[in-house]
Amino acid sequence: MISVFDNLFRTQSVGETAIRLGTTQSAISRSLGRLRLHFDDRLFVKTNNRMLPTAKAQHLAPTIGQVMSLIRDTLLQEVNFDPRHASRSITIGVADVGEMVLLPELYKLLQAEAPNCELRTVSLDVDRLRPAMETGAVDLVIHSSPPRSKEIMQQALFSEPFAIVAHPNAPLKGSVSAKQYASMDHATFLPADSTEILDSYLAQHGISRRVRIRTPHLIAVLELVSQSPSLIATVPASLAAVYRKRGLIKALTPDFPLPVLNVHQYWHRRFDKEPFNVWLRAAMRRTVARVRSYKHGDRRPIG
Repeated sequence: MISVFDNLFRTQSVGETAIRLGTTQSAISRSLGRLRLHFDDRLFVKTNNRMLPTAKAQHLAPTIGQVMSLIRDTLLQEVNFDPRHASRSITIGVADVGEMVLLPELYKLLQAEAPNCELRTVSLDVDRLRPAMETGAVDLVIHSSPPRSKEIMQQALFSEPFAIVAHPNAPLKGSVSAKQYASMDHATFLPADSTEILDSYLAQHGISRRVRIRTPHLIAVLELVSQSPSLIATVPASLAAVYRKRGLIKALTPDFPLPVLNVHQYWHRRFDKEPFNVWLRAAMRRTVARVRSYKHGDRRPIG
């Protein structure tokens, strides 16, 4: 209704106001009636085919004009959003595998497109992060587990296969059978959702593994394997590729199938249309595409 007031004050015409707002004169008259009731004043009085403002309307006009100007400026900023002019912190929930594989390329992209923004990451737990996502304290979460909330939206980023890795001097070489796999000592990692996907899949195929060490950090798993010839691990292929290229581990080819993790980015519904979040999600997709172009593992896009 404030737009009706603002335009009536400027045009002094119900007809002209209706044209400007793309509505009918009767709709303008109804809005004016509600404004009169709210302010307990006639506000505009018809005189010689013009709607002249009352003293109270003249008193209200500067304030309402400022409000309308602020609304127009805000809408214009959103339409013309440019990340180069943004100056804020970007907070992403991501596991250490995502940090190692995605962050270097994401940082390069931010330097080019949003140089005044600061990037930070937080520990990964979609359900615990949900309140922070709701307030905007966390912008995105990169994860393979669907959140337990209808308010959290998602977009597929890539499919991540598992890879079996061992110490460069481990007795196993080349192909590994299910029997050999089950006979070895394993190091494994949390979050539990990833390992549950793996263990459930292996169980369906009648394959077990003898876990000797569990840690919440994938980097720790790979460090353990790189220093322990008796240990093997089943980890995301992208991270395995990084360590393999450094000569710290070797990959084993299973003669049995391994599952695939479907990785998504998650955000709260409140920020679905927010320009910065829309740009950030697109930036994450471009980051994934760039990392894929470097052929880290066998990651492939989905969705």
